[in-house]
Amino acid sequence: MFNSLKKSLYDFITPSKDEEIIKANDKLKDIVPTLWLFGKTGAGKSSLVKYITKQDDVEVGNGFMPCTKVSSIFPFPSDKPIVSFLDTRGLCEASYDPTEDIEHLSIDSNVILLVMRLDDPSQKDVLSSLKKVKKSKSKKVLTNHLIVIHTFSSQLSEEDRDRMITLQNSEVEKVWGSNFKSTYVDFDSLENIDALNQLLVDELPLVSEALFFADDEGDNFAYSRLKKDIIWYSLAAGAADAIPVAGAFTVPTIQGKMLYDLAAKLDLEWNKKEFLEFTGSLGTTIAIQFGASFLIRQATKFIPVYGQTAGAAISASVGFAATFALGKAACLYMCYKKKGMAVNSDELQRVFKEAFDSKKDAKPS
Repeated sequence: MFNSLKKSLYDFITPSKDEEIIKANDKLKDIVPTLWLFGKTGAGKSSLVKYITKQDDVEVGNGFMPCTKVSSIFPFPSDKPIVSFLDTRGLCEASYDPTEDIEHLSIDSNVILLVMRLDDPSQKDVLSSLKKVKKSKSKKVLTNHLIVIHTFSSQLSEEDRDRMITLQNSEVEKVWGSNFKSTYVDFDSLENIDALNQLLVDELPLVSEALFFADDEGDNFAYSRLKKDIIWYSLAAGAADAIPVAGAFTVPTIQGKMLYDLAAKLDLEWNKKEFLEFTGSLGTTIAIQFGASFLIRQATKFIPVYGQTAGAAISASVGFAATFALGKAACLYMCYKKKGMAVNSDELQRVFKEAFDSKKDAKPS
């Protein structure tokens, strides 16, 4: 047993193979949120994608990979995607059938972003396609996940703008019902951009946290720099829970790889000494309650005193929330090491617990 635990600990600290991560990555399409771009050519879809990703060179149609006969998809970031944009070219064609596109959505993390120009009163074809999606029997279409974004607001007077917003929302409601959120924006003048920010934060909390905003993390500067990586690994860990494996190997492997990669990106050494200091600073209570340590997870199989209660607690806590909390706490630990400061165990535990609590009930979208 000791040799088995010793090897498990070594593999966790110095991961060398990515097989388990590759398996989890194959499942990510069912977890990574898909933002389905609905709107006519010229409505402002490219501007919206640029704003969300902060990538000025992104254009709808350029960099998007074909995935169906009429649609293309853009995973972002390309190496470790935490969101995918789906664009449908044939949206305004009378023969458009959404069935194939719907199959490329994730299972439970989809949002339709309906982009409508305020100075374009002709939205009949787009609304007709939206109606087809609404009538779909697929479980992948969540009827409460629609955001309407009215664009080019500065092209109209305030009176005409408000009138067109009311008119377009009324047309959407006839097709979709009243269960949607809307706002207006002008991506050139940035008119009403704060309202768009808030709407995206409310409706897409994980995507917003990963892509948008520079967090005021104080001493934890590494989190702001590496949060996209942390969220990707957290999504991968969540996906891994759906993969039948012998024992609980996949999630700890992903967590170990995450810690190793975070340290590498901060030019820090990650070995047994650092690992033991980090997990020791987190404390045994957190390790047992949240399943943050692979060693503890494996040990519960052999130590009867933990019994079913500890095993259940650990099993219930693995996945997205535990990996996110582990990553955020690790960033703070690595900040301490980078600055040559003493590790504040109380602060490390606080960061872990708050991060876990903030994500334990969260969905990717």
